[in-house]
Amino acid sequence: MALVVDEQPVGILLLVEISAQKVFVLYFAVDANIRGRGIGSKTIAALKEQYPNGVILESEITGQQADNEMQRVKRYDFYKRNGVNDAHLVTKNMGGTFHLLRTTDEISDDDYLNAVSELGIEAQVE
Repeated sequence: MALVVDEQPVGILLLVEISAQKVFVLYFAVDANIRGRGIGSKTIAALKEQYPNGVILESEITGQQADNEMQRVKRYDFYKRNGVNDAHLVTKNMGGTFHLLRTTDEISDDDYLNAVSELGIEAQVE
């Protein structure tokens, strides 16, 4: 779905509902030209309100000296500032290796595996 502010597209959000109150966010991006205006934080807050039993998502693994290491750290820190905490699990799938993040302990690695399975993605959690 497109994120829209004042009738202007400002970002993209792709998600898979796990249940009526849980969701897996597959992809979330705000236009780089307008970051820092609170759109991402408001989107996370709205997701947490709409899915009170949990939002789960992946954030690229940090500490690997990747070419985009600074971007990865900023993204990870953004999620943590907005109450999406590290589950201390690492996921591996065709997209790479990721930190598994979640808003509540009510959402589990099995919820994640079920969501990606619905998308036809093979993944593992360590």
